[in-house]
Amino acid sequence: MTASSLKEQKLGRQLLSEIGGLEAFHKLRARRVASEEYTQLMKHLEARVGSLFKETITEARIGFYVMVVMDGLQFLVGLF
Repeated sequence: MTASSLKEQKLGRQLLSEIGGLEAFHKLRARRVASEEYTQLMKHLEARVGSLFKETITEARIGFYVMVVMDGLQFLVGLF
């Protein structure tokens, strides 16, 4: 953050507490905290989905290679 944004935040808090009262300030803070918690949860879930996707791709590759080997063995057995 830059110094000007810190000044603006401080001024905004002061104006909010003067105009809307302390209750409005607490509501805004609660909303910010809830937003941050939601963002953290979404980051965690996004990481989990990415992990599951990688696991699925790995399992699909293994299944494909097993299928190719089985097809090859079946072909060789059919030749003899």
